[in-house]
Amino acid sequence: MQLDMTFIVNMWASIPEDVQIALGRYAVALVLLAALLIITKWQNIRVGKKLIIGTVRGTIQIILMGLILVYIFNLSDLLIMFAVLTFMGIFAAYTTAANLEKIPGVFKATLPAILVGSLSVMA
Repeated sequence: MQLDMTFIVNMWASIPEDVQIALGRYAVALVLLAALLIITKWQNIRVGKKLIIGTVRGTIQIILMGLILVYIFNLSDLLIMFAVLTFMGIFAAYTTAANLEKIPGVFKATLPAILVGSLSVMA
């Protein structure tokens, strides 16, 4: 059975250019992940499973967040957009504080940094 390349070429051409660029960048990231897995195997560092699980989780999270953000930015209500983005900033600060729980006052330091940084970029 011969593979019809015109089908693949037409399918690729139907994908928007910015998505093609993103897919190319993701492919490069996967090549780097493969290199990292080879190095960790060679050096007998047992983190391969965690790297793969983290990559899959991260990919799913980025896709879902992208879809959610596209929906939010297509809303015409600025108050809802601001509320959702503020909630995301608070949650990011909480996550950071949870990862750095041994540092006292880290939530108070990261919350304004994340909110001011992210909301000013998106404004």
